[in-house]
Amino acid sequence: MREYTKSIRKKLNDLAALAYERELEQALDELLRNFQEWKENKIDCFKLNQLIHEYHEKKSREIRNTHSGSDSDFLVYRAVKPGFLPKSEVADEGYLWRLVYRLEQALFIVKLAF
Repeated sequence: MREYTKSIRKKLNDLAALAYERELEQALDELLRNFQEWKENKIDCFKLNQLIHEYHEKKSREIRNTHSGSDSDFLVYRAVKPGFLPKSEVADEGYLWRLVYRLEQALFIVKLAF
């Protein structure tokens, strides 16, 4: 991660933690819908068991690995795209919003290069 002031690092870490929580909540909401489908007899217990297994082996690990192995600035940028962190939350922090904008431009340039 780039060198940031202590206050910016704290804000980035706080926003990254919030993004992790929201992404995990979204994945768990999907799992909850699966349980509701089972209770309503829309899927059987074997299908529910398979979905639980897939959540544990894929989605949960993917989320955990992403958030434990990446820098906070990247995680904040990554969380803005799907809406885990609305731009309005990051825009309140002018410096952070400029950071997200610069990362977005850099990614666009990399995509053009390949």
